[in-house]
Amino acid sequence: MLAGNSYRFRYVAPVNYNSSTGAITEVVAAEGVINFLSGGTYTIAQGSTFIDNTENSGKPQEFPVAASTSAAGTYGISAAGIGYISSPLAVINTCFEGAYEYGTYTDGIFTGSATEFGLNDLFVMIKPGAPPTNSTFTSPYWLGSLNFSGGTDQLLKNALVEINPNGSGGLGTLNISGQTFNQGGNPLTQTVTGATYNFAADGGATLTIPLPSGVTAANALFTATGANAELMYVSADGNFVLGWNPNGFDIVFGVRALTGAYQDSQFSGLYYLGNLSDIPEQCGAESYWGSELSYGNESEVIHQRLLSQACSYTGAVTDFGTDDYTGLETNGIIDDALGNIYGFGASENAFVAIGSGGYYSLTIGIHAPSLSASGVFVNPTGVLNAASWDPVTASFAPGELFTLYGTGLASSTLANAGGTPFGTSLGTTQVLVNGEPAPIYDISPTKIDAIMPYATADSTTGYGTIQVNNGGLLSNQVQVYLTDAESGIFSQGEDGIGEAIAEHANGSFVTENNPAQPGETIVLALTGMGTVTPAITDGALGPSGPLSYADVYTNTTNCTATTPNCNLLVLFNDYINNSTQQQATVAYAGLYPGLAGLYQMNVTVPTTVGPGDVYIEVVTDAADVEQVTIPVSGVSAAAKIQPRQALPVSRTVQRALARKARKNALTSSARPRVPVHPAQ
Repeated sequence: MLAGNSYRFRYVAPVNYNSSTGAITEVVAAEGVINFLSGGTYTIAQGSTFIDNTENSGKPQEFPVAASTSAAGTYGISAAGIGYISSPLAVINTCFEGAYEYGTYTDGIFTGSATEFGLNDLFVMIKPGAPPTNSTFTSPYWLGSLNFSGGTDQLLKNALVEINPNGSGGLGTLNISGQTFNQGGNPLTQTVTGATYNFAADGGATLTIPLPSGVTAANALFTATGANAELMYVSADGNFVLGWNPNGFDIVFGVRALTGAYQDSQFSGLYYLGNLSDIPEQCGAESYWGSELSYGNESEVIHQRLLSQACSYTGAVTDFGTDDYTGLETNGIIDDALGNIYGFGASENAFVAIGSGGYYSLTIGIHAPSLSASGVFVNPTGVLNAASWDPVTASFAPGELFTLYGTGLASSTLANAGGTPFGTSLGTTQVLVNGEPAPIYDISPTKIDAIMPYATADSTTGYGTIQVNNGGLLSNQVQVYLTDAESGIFSQGEDGIGEAIAEHANGSFVTENNPAQPGETIVLALTGMGTVTPAITDGALGPSGPLSYADVYTNTTNCTATTPNCNLLVLFNDYINNSTQQQATVAYAGLYPGLAGLYQMNVTVPTTVGPGDVYIEVVTDAADVEQVTIPVSGVSAAAKIQPRQALPVSRTVQRALARKARKNALTSSARPRVPVHPAQ
């Protein structure tokens, strides 16, 4: 996939910050060429440079490249495009040996982050094509920029702008949107005229962007002049651009823009994500890689392999799942409930987004590859949590009900009856996890629901393989990551978002017309809560006497008197009434008695939330999922969260600030993701 090819790369990493305030004090950036060799190794080409604001007076330095044949690092990418590249930062500084940029590769683009190493960074590379010329560069592009000017927070800024190259070196009038830290993070719009581009023989373009009229360089959202001109490269297919200031600490990514009117249905399918963010003097740097499943109706499910060292519960990397809602506003800007502003690419293949409201970020989204094959085939991108619908980049837990898609998976359509144990075969079909049969709920030629065996808890590698056997014909193997628990609450829409399936104590369902009451204990149906005690055999019904408790609920290792259930928190987030992170009392968390593959949680609604639709957040030691709501008494149509409801501060920022005070509430037993050459 990568072997034998050369890629242009950009790397940005805030590597040091004030642990009390989160203020960044040191940033490292790098750029150059990576040459990928066969056998899973790569070299960094001579002439590649890095810059550190604390070294060499903040001026660029060349990579310490010995010989062009000396391997600088390793890599491995699966058929799904999920994998790793060892961090180029390790070549610069031996303190970072063992850091891997985990991420995704599709359409000639790799985006990743060294979250597993405890490092916030963003690594992006593109495969360049034949060198463009000024006259051939005529397509419009959306450019997103994140800039750690000077290597600190003080001149931090992000920006989104559409450029319209005219084939003769002009970029048209630029209407730039964004924010700068030194102007309070307020939304800004600046207009620039006279911006130019000029391609060199190596395919790199110099972008010159003058200052907006009456605006200083410190206050400009996106400027590039003189020694600070931007260098930009175009991908082989012409759909993407990657840029940076060789003397600075920024990263610019662009997607070839849609030329017609945007329609919500165009944002559909699975997108791979890469992100670097900063919430100055609060949470500091954050980063993630992951994926976003868009339903094409303004609704999405997002998985982030997130590292927020100052504001997460553990300070460790977390599988974070959330819902999102996007919409086209009257001013033509696409935004979402998390405070991001998007520019979408041609053919709906990609987007670039920036944060707002004091959340400085750059997010890159590239459509996951479309994969197919004859015979028995498991789609490597079509494996997800059956309740939350968190997609394939998320980790999977023992006992989790999961869904996989493909072709030729079964010769018929069959399902087990509710209230009966699940066997490890159904019709002619078996699902093998690490080679062992998994309990199956239902089958069809294109879809299977099965249960992750409890034996996956014993994995020391942090990954597992899934394969289907249909009548003796074996499918391809798909690699997934493993964790101890990643809870997903079933939703009424069966798509991981919207209102949860919840019951009152009398067995009636919680609905808009029969809402939960503050102080009431409700029953939730979940999956993915991991191992249980007493243990049961795979596929067996949840016992009723004695009950089988989830170990993340009963395990009190490292807990204290003030955090008696330190491996499980349930929080209610009332964003309508600004009452977030309200901790709920959990009366029971374990297997659902009389059913297979399901867990039950009895939880008391805090008295401090409502009226309205309130989010339920389930936090375990290595995962955090917040995707569904319940109506709490007094809910009305006016109080419901609408997809495009304008929030004064994005849910991302509200959540992060509330968490900062709770940072040591959970212990972390997350399994590290060991870099191995991924299975096909």
